[in-house]
Amino acid sequence: MTAYDEVLYTGRAYADTHPNRLASIATLFGMKPAPIERCRVLEIACGDAANLLPMAYGLPESEFVGFDLAARPIETGQRAAARLGLRNVSLATCDLVDFPADAGEFDYIVAHGMYSWIPPEVRDRLLAVVAQHLAPSGVAFVSYNVYPGCHMRRMVWEMLRFHVDHLPDPRQRIAEAQTLARLLADSRTAPDEYTAVVRRELEQVADRDPAFLFHDDLAPINDPVYFHEFADHAARHGLQILGDAELQTMSYVGLTPQARSVLAQLDPLTREQYLDFVRCRRFRQTLLCRAGVAVDREVGVGRLSPFLVGARASVRVSGAAAKVDGESADEKLLQTMLDEVFETAPRALAIDELVARIGARSGAVHPKANDVRFVRELALGAARAGGLLLHLHAPQLATDPGERPLASAVARMQVETDDVVTSLWHDAVKLDDPLARALLPLLDGTRDRAALAAALGAKLEGEDGASPAETLEAHLRHFGKLALLLA
Repeated sequence: MTAYDEVLYTGRAYADTHPNRLASIATLFGMKPAPIERCRVLEIACGDAANLLPMAYGLPESEFVGFDLAARPIETGQRAAARLGLRNVSLATCDLVDFPADAGEFDYIVAHGMYSWIPPEVRDRLLAVVAQHLAPSGVAFVSYNVYPGCHMRRMVWEMLRFHVDHLPDPRQRIAEAQTLARLLADSRTAPDEYTAVVRRELEQVADRDPAFLFHDDLAPINDPVYFHEFADHAARHGLQILGDAELQTMSYVGLTPQARSVLAQLDPLTREQYLDFVRCRRFRQTLLCRAGVAVDREVGVGRLSPFLVGARASVRVSGAAAKVDGESADEKLLQTMLDEVFETAPRALAIDELVARIGARSGAVHPKANDVRFVRELALGAARAGGLLLHLHAPQLATDPGERPLASAVARMQVETDDVVTSLWHDAVKLDDPLARALLPLLDGTRDRAALAAALGAKLEGEDGASPAETLEAHLRHFGKLALLLA
């Protein structure tokens, strides 16, 4: 029995691991990855497949393979796959060293939360498996802890492990670690430089999910590396750095002009290492491809043509340089763009549709709104800054609940045992409202408003003066905005 059998790790969906995200970064950087609608995906150490199953549900013509050393999580995933009727996913209990050589090639490979928590020889095996099974135009995702940010985290890990290493029972180890973290966080009457730095780290540990604390912070192996060390390791296996899973982490957002000037003179990989120094980064989500693949990180607006543009969240623009009547015209136009995408969410807009909408909405006020190239540059800049998301694939979601609302079968299954569900965009969505958690399982496409109201009964009686019908409709539309409803 493994530690992950003994203390079950709560599975989650991780949007940055979805083939849509991997293919988008690869396409931006000049690659031609496999279309995600028909691809093969491998997840190494998939746990209970909470990340893999929603992908398989949303991409029924693609094939998904997952394996893990822990048997109990795999069994949980297999039961969930069977319940969802997924025939395009295969889950197995398997040691990494025994992964079959004849498993074939995969267009996308995911190894999330593994590299830092395994011995050096197993790390080497991990990258060897990736190199052996990655398709010629494939993309691999590997996440890991990095320095310099993890120096502070490591100090806390070592204190906690010193305190609990003599305790054999996992639950006692978790409880004692949280107790020590709270004690140390509140132990000083007069704050000093040390207290200010370490207190926030300790408070996070004290409030962390027990399973995460046990498997991450108290793990017997937890070895961060510097980015350049990981890049060298990948190169030894014939793999190269493609980029980061998040476009904005490769940008200069938040940096001074002086820092930008220095970084701009460096080659891309060296620049990434120095960005880690500047930001004191502690965790990386690196994308890899084969060493022989041509990668062009000089992204121009011409590469935006195949993309859809989606909202990350409601974003406000500030800090313009050139002013017109007290406000930058470009800043106004950028805010208009962000508002347009947010209001359209969860539907994503084709880049040319977005350009047309901006022109129709602001062309009379801002002449640049009719400049297609300029608006595309604005969109690319917003994506680099994290204000917009670029997609190559859009799920079949509904923005209107319809007469008989149908929610994702994955989310309906998840909400029975958890308050975190997976959206059709592969985002983890937390449902704090008890009424929302009661309503979601009912949305199987068979019930109209009257049937839903009858099933919920007194739960629809709100305290804000809204009628039961208004309360129901508001929740249904909110589910639509959260990308939980199917078209």
